Amino acid sequence: MNAPSTMRGLDGLAGSWCSLAATLLGEASPVPPIRLLSAALILSACAAQKHSVTYTSIGDAQIAADSDVVKRYFADYERRHPASRVEYVRERERQAKTPNRAQDVRVLVDAFPEGVEEREGNLSIKRGSPHRLLGRVVLSAPSRSVLSRQEIVDELRHLALEAGGNVVMMSFVSETQDYAFGAVGYVLESDLSLFDSQKTRTGKIPIEI
Repeated sequence: MNAPSTMRGLDGLAGSWCSLAATLLGEASPVPPIRLLSAALILSACAAQKHSVTYTSIGDAQIAADSDVVKRYFADYERRHPASRVEYVRERERQAKTPNRAQDVRVLVDAFPEGVEEREGNLSIKRGSPHRLLGRVVLSAPSRSVLSRQEIVDELRHLALEAGGNVVMMSFVSETQDYAFGAVGYVLESDLSLFDSQKTRTGKIPIEI
């Protein structure tokens, strides 16, 4: 059995406990205090096992600005994944009333949009294309664990927003059908009115974790 398959079982077990805890905290009906305490402790443990994210701007060094992008992303992540029942319910109510801007971010898996060139491991933007290359991102699962591919895509969308982008080109790292150790990719700012998904080209992102 390969590593992703082995870790998938462990991650699935941990994920089921985290999902159960979140469900208990979101219950409208009365829940026994001991169950609420257990759910809060489980979610706290889940939060402690966060993934890691590295963002690096392309071009002139912007170390402080890149650090701020990651800090804003994790602040948003903490808000979206509260540990207490009250905060959990409030966040779900807020999300129900607030448009999810992250869903507007386009995510391309193993693909390059028209105007983005890849040659010998290097990316370039073709003159006149509707894209601007903002930065490179690496997302890694917690130690000895994996993340669902959907969670990785969702989190890259939120990271792109904090970086000022609206398109992510990415490749999963050591993935199975549903899980991966992480992802590598690039964040773009693009004119989506000129974005033609029919003209994308296949290709792996040329960086490694």
